[in-house]
Formats: sequence, C-alpha cells, structure tokens
Amino acid sequence: QESTLEELMAVLEARWGQALFTTPLGRSIKHFMDKLSGIRYEFHPNVPLDQHPQKVCDLKLDVGIAPLLDDEFNRHKSCIKYYEYAMSGAVTLASHVVPYSSEVPITAKNNRESWKRKLEEVLQADRTKLYRQQRDWVLAHRNIEKNVELWEQVFAGDRRSCAVQAEEMSPVLEAY
Repeated sequence: QESTLEELMAVLEARWGQALFTTPLGRSIKHFMDKLSGIRYEFHPNVPLDQHPQKVCDLKLDVGIAPLLDDEFNRHKSCIKYYEYAMSGAVTLASHVVPYSSEVPITAKNNRESWKRKLEEVLQADRTKLYRQQRDWVLAHRNIEKNVELWEQVFAGDRRSCAVQAEEMSPVLEAY
C-alpha cells in the first residue's frame, strides 16, 4: 500500500501522540520524513510475527538492502535479512560488516559512494541470475533441515564439534 507523508505522520501521531515530535527521536523522525518529501516510497506497518515471511514475499522486491552500522552490537547479529530476501526473490545488497561480510556476496562499504556504485551495479546486472545464486546458497548452507545436526549439537552442548562442522559447511558465496 502506498502512503503519503501525511498518512505516515498521522499513523505515528495516532500511535504516540503529537508529543512524540518534541522528543529527540521524534525530531529525528520528522527530519527524516521531511527528507522523504517528493520521493516516492511505500510504508508498510508492522505485521504479526507469523505473517512476516509472507509479507516480505508479498512486497515483490527486486533488491533488498541491509545497511548495518559496524559496532559491537551489530557484530553479534545474524544474516537473517539476507536469508529473508533470498527466499523472497530479492537480490541482497548489504553493508560490508560482520555478519554480512562473511556470507553476503554483494556488499558495500559504509559510505555514500560505495552504496551508490554497488546499487547501480546490481540494478544493471542480471538480477534473476544473482537472486538464484543467492537463494541456492541459502538453501544449501542455511537450511534448517540440512543443518539439524548442528542445532542438535548446540543444544547438547557440543560446541567444538559444531564449530568444526559449521566451518566445513559454510563456504562463502563467490563475491559479485
């Protein structure tokens, strides 16, 4: 569903009240939304967790971007966005930071020029081929049915054996 800037502001105001826009976070949101003025975009409200996979697929994305700041907190995240995008039919372009730098083949340095250049490359490339390569890699290396032994070992506390198997099973997809 396409939303206008005014509709999005109304949703935020209805949920948190006008006072939201007097807080530092609210001012940042307002500043960001002012920057969106004149840019075509879509706003999709949150959905219940069990509806999330279908919602991602329903978006029919060509390219899924996963920007991530390189900090201690983010280095402990997973590549879940990559997996979601790959399974929904989108090519993933992510920040060249852990966790993405170890699995996602198309990454950009965290600066404007790198993101712009990489996005242009992806848009000009054969995205069907790239998407299929990424999806096939996720299915081969991050499929719970194929990796069930690793999960069983983790739950059993056998970290060493699990780490050895994970190293053998997780070759990084060749970079684009």
